[in-house]
Amino acid sequence: MATALSTKDRIRRETLSFVQRFGFNGFSLQDIADAVGIKKPSLFEHFKSKEEMGKEVIRNYREDFFKWTDSQESAPPAKRLAHLFSIFSAFAKDRAKVCPTTALAADFQTLTPALQKSLQEAFEAQLEWIEGNVKGAVKSGDFSATLKSEAHAEMLFSLVLGGQIVARLRGDPQVVARLKASYMSLLSPK
Repeated sequence: MATALSTKDRIRRETLSFVQRFGFNGFSLQDIADAVGIKKPSLFEHFKSKEEMGKEVIRNYREDFFKWTDSQESAPPAKRLAHLFSIFSAFAKDRAKVCPTTALAADFQTLTPALQKSLQEAFEAQLEWIEGNVKGAVKSGDFSATLKSEAHAEMLFSLVLGGQIVARLRGDPQVVARLKASYMSLLSPK
């Protein structure tokens, strides 16, 4: 039997959903309270501010991303990178959501310095993981070495992040899957 989520967990879940659908500036604390079914002042029993809620979204997303990467360790680097598209495809298929990185990046200039720093750190950690796998795929011969690993990683991350936006604008969640097929066919030397 599933256990009920705590109020704090429900606030986290709703905040994440609102961020992914509307961006950080596209919802209010009242929206969160209404979605959770509590009064707005009750939010402050769990989080000091909207900024704290945003930091929690970033922290949880970063943790979830690295739990996912741990689950991919047995796959070769090129397969890990191919599987990366599945994360972003799942977002696109879920009510045209985008990943928290993409959603928060759109609002970057209006975020507090603390939120900006948290987002940049999460982004850089993901980019570092991608770059390490690009290097591994080149070393194993699965990808050609036509680009420096850093540029290749930036290109791939831009592709999956931007693919979500294209999927949303076209109303076609399959965009990310098509990008995966194109990406893999362009980079495989075989």
